[in-house]
Amino acid sequence: MLRLVSLTLSGLLLCSACSSGHEDDVRRTAREFEQAVEAGDWARACAQLAPTTRDDLVQSAGAPCDEALADERLPPPGSASEVAVFGTTGQVRYDHDTLFLSRHDGDWRVDAAGCTVRHSKPYDCQLQGG
Repeated sequence: MLRLVSLTLSGLLLCSACSSGHEDDVRRTAREFEQAVEAGDWARACAQLAPTTRDDLVQSAGAPCDEALADERLPPPGSASEVAVFGTTGQVRYDHDTLFLSRHDGDWRVDAAGCTVRHSKPYDCQLQGG
């Protein structure tokens, strides 16, 4: 199931210089998510999703997270080119994808995936929690 939604980045853009030293943790979570998606290990990929994102996906699809995520057909990301952390939120840019992450109970989780840049507009994200 393909869901296109806009992700507002005003909070991230306002704090573009607010790195917190968590770049490696954000990169690791993003890599684990992308590797799980590439391997078709949907349960492992679901474990990397933020609770709201996982709940919204399940509710929207009317199916368990692993089945719903498989139906999303997220694009292969390519190579990671940039990691940015802004307090409790982060962004990992790949050649063909952008992930947005945030901290939940001390762990980094994926809030949005399958995001593409739309110049002068918010990102379009295939998967996002509300």
